[in-house]
Order: sequence, then C-alpha cells, then structure tokens
Amino acid sequence: MIEFKSKKTFWLIQFPKLMTAVFIIMQVLAMIFYPGSTYLNNSAEHYIFTQNFLSDLGRYYTFKGELNIFSFILFNCSLIIVGITFILFFIKIKRVIFN
Repeated sequence: MIEFKSKKTFWLIQFPKLMTAVFIIMQVLAMIFYPGSTYLNNSAEHYIFTQNFLSDLGRYYTFKGELNIFSFILFNCSLIIVGITFILFFIKIKRVIFN
C-alpha cells in the first residue's frame, strides 16, 4: 500500500498529479477511439492532432454524422474529473493557508 507523509501532501500534491495522469490517459484513449472527420476534411478516418480541435472529442456526432459515444464519454468524464480535482485542491489549499 502507498503511504503518504500526511493527508495534506496527498490532497495538495499526489492527488492532482494522479488525476492529471488519468486526464491525459483518457484524452489519448478518446483520440484513439475518435471515428474520424475534421471541420475541413470529412473523409478523415481518425483523429488528426494537427487538424482536429481537442473539443471535437466531446462532440456527440462527428462532422460526417457518425456517433462519437465512446470518445464523447471519455472526454467529458475526464473534464469532470479535472473539475472535481480543482475544487478539492482549492478547498484544501484554503485550509492550509488560513489555518
């Protein structure tokens, strides 16, 4: 089992690092499972890093009209995870600074 020096260290340092890694992994998986198409190129077969926007992963339908369920879920869940992580981080940092 992983041991942390204190709970403050976990919530202020380790937890955000872990959730950042989870966010990156989920984004990469969403890119892998993106069915394809860009704003200018509807015939693209996959996510093209230089032509797609990151927010294209969060679209329910691609530009050519295909369902994008798996990528949509991964992208949006990763944003929710990061949002919750920031909320917890700022609650904990406030307690450290003002106590």
